[in-house]
Amino acid sequence: MSWLKQLTALGRAPVRVVPVGHPVLRAPAAAVKLEDIAKPEIQDLVLRLIKLMRAKKGVGLCAPQIGVSLQVAVLEMDQDAISGEGSYRNVKKLDMAPIPLRVLINPIVEPIGKAKAMHREGCLSLPGFSAQVERYRDVRVSYLNERGEKTVWNASGWAARIVQHEVDHLAGRMYIDGMQTRSFASNEELFKHPPTHLDAANDGMQTQ
Repeated sequence: MSWLKQLTALGRAPVRVVPVGHPVLRAPAAAVKLEDIAKPEIQDLVLRLIKLMRAKKGVGLCAPQIGVSLQVAVLEMDQDAISGEGSYRNVKKLDMAPIPLRVLINPIVEPIGKAKAMHREGCLSLPGFSAQVERYRDVRVSYLNERGEKTVWNASGWAARIVQHEVDHLAGRMYIDGMQTRSFASNEELFKHPPTHLDAANDGMQTQ
């Protein structure tokens, strides 16, 4: 199905996050042609991704997560989101800082250096669960923005983690593919028990 048919199939009803198990999450997404970025359909896709990401209180969302196999992702993290994480984790350990809204089209990620960090992360397509995942601490991402302009962003810390998480989605991968399997947990259960060694050491996690 072409991207135009996928977008048409969404209709005007509110979009939803596609859950794990849907084949669109396991297929490499198609690149967006430069001349298509300004088209109303793509601009509308971007706006709908932003609206849904904010409604779900997420920090990143990509087109495959709403059933559209295109290389489009949005990212944003405000101080409220950081404060929420800080209620049970050490944000300094997580290297969190506010991220102004960014629209990434056809992103390419390259590591800067070899340093990696392991932290717990989750996904809107697998709500209620999370796991420890190792990722590069610093990355360079090259992409087109919503105006079709070539952009390069050197992202560090939690921003680099979000970028890698979303770019994985665009390649048909999910965080569960690279997680520390024994750390996978229900968030509800996670806070009922003392933190594991990984959660205490990597995230400074405390029980609520």
